[in-house]
Amino acid sequence: MSPLSRPAAVLFAAVLAFALASACDLAPSTWPAFRDEPERIVAIGDLHGDLDKTRAALRLAGAIDLDDEWIGGDLVVVQAGDICDRGPYDRAIIDLFDRLAPQAEAAGGAVRRVLGNHEYLNAVGTMDYVAPGGFAAFYDFTGLYGEDPALQAYPEPERPRRGAMRPGGPYAAILAEADVALRVGRTVFVHGSLLPEHAEYGIERMSDETSAWLRGAAGAPPGPVSAIESPLTSRRYA
Repeated sequence: MSPLSRPAAVLFAAVLAFALASACDLAPSTWPAFRDEPERIVAIGDLHGDLDKTRAALRLAGAIDLDDEWIGGDLVVVQAGDICDRGPYDRAIIDLFDRLAPQAEAAGGAVRRVLGNHEYLNAVGTMDYVAPGGFAAFYDFTGLYGEDPALQAYPEPERPRRGAMRPGGPYAAILAEADVALRVGRTVFVHGSLLPEHAEYGIERMSDETSAWLRGAAGAPPGPVSAIESPLTSRRYA
């Protein structure tokens, strides 16, 4: 029997079992699940701008058809972070998940995203891993950001992406919909690791404050998210 045919199938090896919540001294009742235990969960990890592999994974999961339309019914898909960087099509992947989310909800399923460290890097303006095509994909924002005084220190081809991805920008607003960590039924999803200090700070609080920062409503991300042992970067449980 293939893993995808089992209830609550998980395709992402780094997804942590719900036992992690106990390891973080976090009582389940204090961290509401996104929903009760669904019939099937499929998690997809680092996509890094590879649109073909993204489509292949979603089709393997039974989530989309050949026209990229949702056919997953009540399937829950969790994208576990790092859509951004390395490959040239990260914007297209962000757009695809953003378009699928309401389709899945209407069918009784869900598409949820967890924030990865590369999404964070783009938001803080560290774009060392962006492919040339990743900059070119944002050229339609040139009129909005090409002459932005705050971006004049950067090469002109980089300015549209930087403007769109910085806190308060249109694509940072899409990233703001992602969770720092997410519990679906008995399963916890996080890009890096959840540590006791994260639980002490508050899992939902981290997500809420990170979302506010990405929307431009807060001046900085919460301390645990910008720390060296961030939930987005820690490899403690890898």
